[in-house]
Amino acid sequence: MRNSAVHQARQLLLTIQSGVLATHSKALPGYPFGSVTPFVLDRDGSLLLFISDIAQHSRNLTMDPKCSITVFEQTVETDQNTQGRVTVLGDAQKLAEGEDEAAFARYASQFPESLGYRQAHDFAVWRLLPKRIRFIGGFGKIFWLELGEWQGATGDWDQEAEAGMIGHMHRDHLDAISAMGQHFFGKDGGGELLAIHPEGCLLRLSGEERARLLAFAEPAMDAMAVRKALVALTQQSRSAIEA
Repeated sequence: MRNSAVHQARQLLLTIQSGVLATHSKALPGYPFGSVTPFVLDRDGSLLLFISDIAQHSRNLTMDPKCSITVFEQTVETDQNTQGRVTVLGDAQKLAEGEDEAAFARYASQFPESLGYRQAHDFAVWRLLPKRIRFIGGFGKIFWLELGEWQGATGDWDQEAEAGMIGHMHRDHLDAISAMGQHFFGKDGGGELLAIHPEGCLLRLSGEERARLLAFAEPAMDAMAVRKALVALTQQSRSAIEA
């Protein structure tokens, strides 16, 4: 059950991709300061932020790196307390210019507008290094997830292997990406595969800016499991389209 909770929490982060960043206020010491920010879940389970040096939360983090990000499923149709939410608590670390290329490339792949911000403003990449994670999946599904559990759920492949899998899909299976976009999201025109996680793959479909998570039926913890999951999704998509 705990292993399932880890993947459910990660899936929520991959699906929503923005949350409330809580920092320690520099302007009003002793009070928390909440602000909304997008983020990217990195390969090691940390969160990547891209924020301006003049932003209040950037000033707060420079003073005190302790922070948290809270993400939740919003609903207007039922009891909000029944919806999933996750809070990642940890320390934020500003990445030095020249050492942040890989992190920024991953961030920009999911938020391409950040390319313009990087050129025009004093923005920097920050990495939120988790200490502990609070996940609530609804009534009675409440967990404190420890760092070892979180880092152990990242999948048995590195960024080079991920790039290889993505390259293979783009070279040989663009039709599969198109079919998945059409079947699961009702979008024609194809798209691109941005990232692969055990919980699923992130797609950007034609005409859209935001990435969409296409979830796997179950967590794929190694490259072979990813391949099988993608084949299954492709077959399901093609069968539905041809029916």
